[in-house]
Amino acid sequence: MDPVRLAQLITTAESLTASGIPVLPIKPRAKVPFPNPDTGSWWVVDDPDNVATVFQQTATTLGDCNLAMVCGRAKGSQVLVVDIDGESGLAKAQELGVTSAADCWVQRTGGGGWHIVYFADVGLELRRHVKPQGADLDLVVDGYTLIDPSITEAPYRWVPGHGPGDIPLASLDSPPAALLAWWHEIQTKTVLTIEDDLQKNPSAYSLLKKPIPQGQRNDTLTRIAGWLRLYHPEPVVVSLLECINQALCTPEPLPHEEVIGIVKSVYRYPQPGVNGHPWAVINNFVRAPEEKKL
Repeated sequence: MDPVRLAQLITTAESLTASGIPVLPIKPRAKVPFPNPDTGSWWVVDDPDNVATVFQQTATTLGDCNLAMVCGRAKGSQVLVVDIDGESGLAKAQELGVTSAADCWVQRTGGGGWHIVYFADVGLELRRHVKPQGADLDLVVDGYTLIDPSITEAPYRWVPGHGPGDIPLASLDSPPAALLAWWHEIQTKTVLTIEDDLQKNPSAYSLLKKPIPQGQRNDTLTRIAGWLRLYHPEPVVVSLLECINQALCTPEPLPHEEVIGIVKSVYRYPQPGVNGHPWAVINNFVRAPEEKKL
């Protein structure tokens, strides 16, 4: 691993853990956590004194690594993240006031989306949900997100003036009231869950119960990605599909780049029953200086 990038990653991770935000080592060019070798579970690091050891070991084992920060009070973190993808996500974010706040951490993702990082207020009770169809907007309240200097399809980069080094954690804005109201409304609605769908579509579940042999890997993963698309935004489907790829594909998993390509092909076409909403403008607040329009 490039020693300069590793040093940058460790410095960032130490700063975040010192401020109360746990971090995770992530497999290179991916969004899959590198497991704790002793437990097999997420290797959550919440002590800055342990950061260098964990990430140096990960980089030595894998040759490279990415960095994620943990999100949500339930996970011991003091931040939550609005994950924006595509034009419909930008439109919904603008409607909910997400892109109008000034004191937030903002980054461009490796997939070309946006992460807006807010302070997770004490007592703020939020949980995950089945993502509503047609809104490429998600609120990460009990998981993790990759951050700069991670690299997937492209590098993750903080927008100048809106990174952890520019705005202290204590100065971050709380989430907009409209965003929280929207989120609570979604959670209280009766929605089709994955569990419900599995009961109605047992063939989808059958794909996850047996190994996927060579010659069927691409087609099977494409079918699974099309099903997962009903419930999750594109970056989440990439992560889930990569886990399935690693667990089920034989004699070896497909390259991660091929998994990304499968998901992108599934998202290339409009989802049935969802009207596209072209919206190509995002506030200057989330534009890097070189991207601003006069």
